[in-house]
Amino acid sequence: MNQSILELIAIFGTLLCSLYLAFGKSYFTEKGKSIATMEDIGKVTSLVESAKAVFVEKVEMLKGELQLTNQVKFSLKTEEIISLKNCYEKYFIWLHLLLDTSISAKFDDMGGLGIVPFNNDESYFQFLLAEANMELLVEDEAIFKSIANLKISTLDLHGFIRMQLIQYNKLVLEFNLAKESVPVARQFVEVMQPFHEKILNFNANYLSQKQDHYKKISPQSWEFRTLCRERLISLSKSS
Repeated sequence: MNQSILELIAIFGTLLCSLYLAFGKSYFTEKGKSIATMEDIGKVTSLVESAKAVFVEKVEMLKGELQLTNQVKFSLKTEEIISLKNCYEKYFIWLHLLLDTSISAKFDDMGGLGIVPFNNDESYFQFLLAEANMELLVEDEAIFKSIANLKISTLDLHGFIRMQLIQYNKLVLEFNLAKESVPVARQFVEVMQPFHEKILNFNANYLSQKQDHYKKISPQSWEFRTLCRERLISLSKSS
């Protein structure tokens, strides 16, 4: 009986081993594969999330750089518009101060004539500063060519007016010296009347030559005005 029991136990054990080999080993192998696959999926997911985070960070960085670039471009464009308008304004201030320079006899309390000063150097200096600033910001060959020609013509007018004032002030000094050397009774005939005729002729010649200068400047200033306007319109459309 004991032998029969041992045989049954042996048969049962053999059956269990067979079942394990047939089903259990395959089950545990597949189970192991599943666990390994889940671990792999976890690693891949972690890598994907890491790559996603890096990508998002790069995108945000690029967005920031693009925003900064756009801000710089907008700022430069704004500065270009301001510099162009400032140069235009400073030029025409200089020009109109020159055109408004008049030469007229101004008597002081003692009956003498005063010297007429030349006050346009400061306006020219301000124009030069505005032009230099514009050269840093504006890239337009046509505008710079136009302003170069215009500046030459306006400097001719500038120099002409300066020389006319020097000549006029020379006449003033001659008048004052003559007035002091002639008795009061004869001053009108010998000093005032001749000087008055000289001043009339001087002013007529001055106005005529100033007008000739402006005839040359006028079309050049109109070209400069047109080019500046076109540039400003172009900048406004591209903003």
